[in-house]
Amino acid sequence: QVQKIFSAPIFTGCVDDIRNWSKAGPNRIRRGRYWVPILALHTGMRVGEICSLQAKDIRSSHSVNYFDVAENFERRLKTKSASRLVPVHHKLVALGFLDWVEAQGYSGDDLLFSELSLNSDGNRGDAFSKWFGFLRKSVGVVERGRGIHAFRHLFADLLRETNPRREHLHRIMGWSQGDMLDVYGDGKTVKLFNEYVQKIEFRDYDITHLAR
Repeated sequence: QVQKIFSAPIFTGCVDDIRNWSKAGPNRIRRGRYWVPILALHTGMRVGEICSLQAKDIRSSHSVNYFDVAENFERRLKTKSASRLVPVHHKLVALGFLDWVEAQGYSGDDLLFSELSLNSDGNRGDAFSKWFGFLRKSVGVVERGRGIHAFRHLFADLLRETNPRREHLHRIMGWSQGDMLDVYGDGKTVKLFNEYVQKIEFRDYDITHLAR
């Protein structure tokens, strides 16, 4: 099912990414509808957290690239624990995400995916989740429970396979238990979390075609 989703025209070549995203065409348009599902798969972040990413949220410390998930003018976090550091998996680097961000020339407060629409409540993540439902059904992924939030569940399952301590798992995922940022400080924390994240193996499908 993951393979089907990332073989859709929006990823491999479509007419455009607004109305004709499901029609095969010559354009690989790397904007929100392209990157948000890829980020969801490789970070385990909530869709609202991804849709509201700013350029300054992508940082580097101790030779580790990571997302600094914090509240901003558009993002309101569910809990205090949702504020966290999420290392950038090496496959996300290989797919060209960091290069893409740099090429856009964003300044710190710029939203990476400002073109994504808002719903009637002003929520970009909910609007994206609704569109993703159309995307997955367009490639035959119709079972219940296969919305974009399923990527978060998949990431958590794969992260568990790296055998992190329970409180570390909770901190990376932004769940309510554990308070390791206060214990270690940002530098040591991001290095520790990076050791787990880089061990994650996305082994049951191949989306390396997106790197071309």
